[in-house]
Amino acid sequence: MNVRVVRANIQDYEADALVVNLFEGVTTPGGATGAVDHALGGQIGDLIAGGDFQGKLAETAVLYSRGVIPAKRVILVGLGKQEKFDLEAARRAAGAAAQQAQKLRLNHLATIAHGGGLGGLDAGDAAQATVEGTLSALYQFEQLQSPAEPGHRLGTLTVVERNAA
Repeated sequence: MNVRVVRANIQDYEADALVVNLFEGVTTPGGATGAVDHALGGQIGDLIAGGDFQGKLAETAVLYSRGVIPAKRVILVGLGKQEKFDLEAARRAAGAAAQQAQKLRLNHLATIAHGGGLGGLDAGDAAQATVEGTLSALYQFEQLQSPAEPGHRLGTLTVVERNAA
């Protein structure tokens, strides 16, 4: 898998899907998730208000952009309770989003670094945990398997960060 980091606004980035996150109990998305919610006309807020997304750790929901942003889909992933959030929770959230992308047979996934903002993690550590969680969740040991038709693989993971620092 090709992994890269770019400086951009997540809502303006073109990929098969964007990954944004939400802590459990949050009623109004903020930060990058809020920017994507605004661009989508409040779809994330509607999921929360309707009780269809609580933000539990590794919970996912898929939204379709219908052309209002360059990405075709948005994968919303739960981070769990903010007071319990740590690097392992960031890895689990990233892994859940990656598995959802794999089920959808996507090729290019763009994500924010889970926990780099309101999560209180160092931005570098958050980005590393996001990549580790994605790679771990998609790892398949194939050496001892008989040759078969290879399954679909996510080709590119892009960590999108607005702040150059």
